[in-house]
Amino acid sequence: MPAGGGITLSQALIAKLAIDVSEYQRGLTGATRQAGKASDDIGAAFKRAALRVATLAGAVIGVRKAFGFVSDSVRAFAESEAAVNGLRAALEVTGRGGAESLALLVQGASDLQAITTKNDEAIVRATASLAQLAKSLSPRELLQAQRAMIGIADTFLGGDVEQAALLIGKSISGATNALGRYGIALKAGSTEQEKLAQIMARSETFFAVSQAQAATLTGRLAQLRNAWDDLKEAVGAVVAG
Repeated sequence: MPAGGGITLSQALIAKLAIDVSEYQRGLTGATRQAGKASDDIGAAFKRAALRVATLAGAVIGVRKAFGFVSDSVRAFAESEAAVNGLRAALEVTGRGGAESLALLVQGASDLQAITTKNDEAIVRATASLAQLAKSLSPRELLQAQRAMIGIADTFLGGDVEQAALLIGKSISGATNALGRYGIALKAGSTEQEKLAQIMARSETFFAVSQAQAATLTGRLAQLRNAWDDLKEAVGAVVAG
């Protein structure tokens, strides 16, 4: 810190960049995240914010590194788009497709990212896996299951939400309870909806663990990384679009 308690130019620019991230996240709608591009009504503002971020990145880290940032941003956008397209395909092949269903689940993943340490792309990919296994669950029920996936992942699986989705899917759709080893009992002969309700009732305490982890210093840092990834996706969407 410079003498007199002031801040450097780089620190000021980084603070401005953080503000731009917050503005971007507040302005991003479910439809925007679903399509991977700005909707018509916020498109111009979205592009201006992304370009401003790229300019600030150049000022903070230098032009050469800024090119690397843009390249990473395009890659991040491509990964996000691939995750959403994977979920779209999983819903369509199981007869639960449609823009409304997709937007519901993508927005659910984004909402859960805000209160846990999980990246929304990881949640979206895990939801796609669950949708493939538990074919009779409605989009609303898949939305509920996202909380169970995160809670079980953080409590028993070292944060592996994809593995949690597979265990839940196998337990719901099959005759064997893959969650039994973790103390989650399911009544024999239950429907998929009944099994999900039983899993949800047991896993709410696990989800509370996930929320508590997000409140720690390590959790805050993970959330910051997730926000930075979202920012890169925004810049990548503009560049790729």
